Amino acid sequence: MRKQYVISIKEKTNISCYEDETLLNALYRNNMQDIVFGCFGGGCGRCLIRVEKGVYEIIRRMSKEHINKESDDKLLACCVQPRSNMEISIL
Repeated sequence: MRKQYVISIKEKTNISCYEDETLLNALYRNNMQDIVFGCFGGGCGRCLIRVEKGVYEIIRRMSKEHINKESDDKLLACCVQPRSNMEISIL
């Protein structure tokens, strides 16, 4: 059975996300209209989020054009899978 986590979108709602699913796929599957996306692969930089709480794994490289060391609390939702319940903000 696939493990599921609760993802709280700050000041919005909660959604479910499977451990083998990216946050972007979970947001899309749950019909979240607030997230903007393009490529689903880390290149366009449109699905920017901030992780407020929780543990995650970065599963693919994010474009340095969009993410850098100074913005380490900002991530691309298409490149992240949860490893615990999380709280995020959509930027």
